[in-house]
Amino acid sequence: TSVYHEIMLGYLDYVKQRGYVYAHIWACPPHEGDDYIFHCHPENQKTPKPKRLQEWYKTILDKGQAEGIVFEYKNIFAMCNDEDMRSAVDTYYCDGDFWPQQLEDSIKELEREEQEQRQLEEKEMQEADEPNEEDSSTTDGKKNSSKAKGQKKANSKNKKNQTKRNAAKKI
Repeated sequence: TSVYHEIMLGYLDYVKQRGYVYAHIWACPPHEGDDYIFHCHPENQKTPKPKRLQEWYKTILDKGQAEGIVFEYKNIFAMCNDEDMRSAVDTYYCDGDFWPQQLEDSIKELEREEQEQRQLEEKEMQEADEPNEEDSSTTDGKKNSSKAKGQKKANSKNKKNQTKRNAAKKI
């Protein structure tokens, strides 16, 4: 463990000297068969639980503060509160992180819902354009659909409302 600590602190010191002021550490244990920090691990090496891994990183960061390598550190919740972040869009994203995936899934769901709504509206418009069973024949053999009758009623109401508005202007 002390070798890992020195490697991490050595890297943090190296990037600090290169001008970096922030480092984001993903402190979730890998899934079975995944590796990080180093590519390969012995099969008998145990994977730490989340709390244990977080404590391990805190130990490194505390040592880094004592040596002047690390100025301060905090978890993402404290960082969001300190920087007054109000939405998920304001947070930092790391590849493979939980929140970016949640946002991507939400965007896909919204796009799917919008597509379904557009398809439903198109279907309704097509059905409205098709001849209706309630069509009736006039004396001259032409057809008047209930849609056309409804349009005539709407036009009649609009004319009455326009007349009322004009009368109100005159008063």
